[in-house]
Amino acid sequence: MWPFKNGPGDKPADKQQDERPRTEDPKEVDRVIWERTQQRIPYFEIREAVELEQKEIKEAKKLLGTEIRAKCSAEIDDYMDCVVDRFWTILECKKAAHVMRACFLKYETPEFVDKRTKEIMKEREEAGESLMRRVERAKFNRFVTQDGWVPPPKGSYTPGPTEEETMNKKFGK
Repeated sequence: MWPFKNGPGDKPADKQQDERPRTEDPKEVDRVIWERTQQRIPYFEIREAVELEQKEIKEAKKLLGTEIRAKCSAEIDDYMDCVVDRFWTILECKKAAHVMRACFLKYETPEFVDKRTKEIMKEREEAGESLMRRVERAKFNRFVTQDGWVPPPKGSYTPGPTEEETMNKKFGK
């Protein structure tokens, strides 16, 4: 056996086929997805969910920054007019810089940023623009749910049937 693809004795890549049988039955597809999900390593599932959530937060903050800059566009324009074609900009444009920063601080409070970031993430999810795609990922990743990405915190969890019992009941094993 050659260690690389398409080595001597191997089938060409275009003629290789997946040996697993294919099925169109939705119950069978769900069962196969569940079985393969059980083989995944939990650490990597959590890592995937965390990375996707971080990317989603980054996108939401980018949109939030655009909104805040739009609200303070007059102050930004005044500061930029002052800065352009000057040698000692720090001394000359200090007042315009303070006015611009005051505008940012007026709109960019921690409470507003947290609230608006969550709103933007929710809007993106409802519009189908979210990177998380919770409904689709919930099938494949045990740590992604429709409400969040991790199981509920301790104390709020009520034990029920295990995932294996649920799937066995669903697929009649």
